[in-house]
Amino acid sequence: MSQHTVRISEEDSRLIEVNQLGTPLGIYKMRASIIKIFYRVSFAFIVIGAVLVILVSILILERYLLSHQQVDFVSFSPPFLAGVCSILFGFFTLKAEFPYLLNEKIIVCENGIVQMRRNRVEVVHWSDLKAIWEGLGGLDYFLERRGGQTLVLNRFYANFDELLALIKQRSGLT
Repeated sequence: MSQHTVRISEEDSRLIEVNQLGTPLGIYKMRASIIKIFYRVSFAFIVIGAVLVILVSILILERYLLSHQQVDFVSFSPPFLAGVCSILFGFFTLKAEFPYLLNEKIIVCENGIVQMRRNRVEVVHWSDLKAIWEGLGGLDYFLERRGGQTLVLNRFYANFDELLALIKQRSGLT
């Protein structure tokens, strides 16, 4: 059993049992550093967008109220819209994408693996694996199944080298 094993939820336990995967050997979730980076980048989009909207609004008000000049909204529209889009993108990633990232995991068992990614659950038995190969750049690894489908793993999982070694050992592939 891996050192970082966490408790298996009842739902995960039922999924493992239904698919006859045997005893869980380890659970691998996204690295905490990746989650922090994702959160900070999303928050940065919100802050940068808000600053942009505030600055453009101040410039418009300054021109209109203090200088009594005609305001050319066409020239202020692109940065204002960019700010609004940045805010919306930041909120979207925090509210829609961030929960998926927190729940993404791989459970390695005696007879196969379960990958939970977004709203998808993929179960692969060791006997169904045909090959394991590294993608360009070494960030992704592909588990090719006998039917031709692939399961993608990336280095963003905690203890990825241990995960990959365990998959290779249990599947008998190198």
